[in-house]
Amino acid sequence: LIAVVDKAHDPTSPQLESWVSQHGISDYFSSGESAFIGVCSPSQESKERFSWHAECLAPLFWALNQLQEMPPLNVQIEWHSIASLREILK
Repeated sequence: LIAVVDKAHDPTSPQLESWVSQHGISDYFSSGESAFIGVCSPSQESKERFSWHAECLAPLFWALNQLQEMPPLNVQIEWHSIASLREILK
């Protein structure tokens, strides 16, 4: 989930491919996610579609006690402020 959101927001991220490979994450991609990650320059439509996956992260992190409260639906979360997410992305 984090990998496809990162690809959608920063398709040329040099760290993404390394992070995915280092942690064996590609084994868990759906076929659509795998195709999206594998494209060097994804279409704008694909980037927009996969960027919406970020909406799943807020309730997931809240359920895992990584957010003290569920943020309002009309508030964009500053993902880099979540310490546990920074640790995951190392």
